[in-house]
Amino acid sequence: MRAFPITIPGLIEELEALYPARVIGPTQSLESAHRYAGAVELIAELRGRYNASIKKEKSGLDKVL
Repeated sequence: MRAFPITIPGLIEELEALYPARVIGPTQSLESAHRYAGAVELIAELRGRYNASIKKEKSGLDKVL
């Protein structure tokens, strides 16, 4: 088993690798597909919020300097 990521970007990357976006398979139930899609959507939301916070942090530094 791999070590648990100790950084936010590391955790997001790990989750993205575990849950890549995909289409519903022919043998997959609708319930299973919706659950998986929810996980993918949550991970995308985390990535977006993290990227926005980094961008905000960088823009804040430029004003100070």
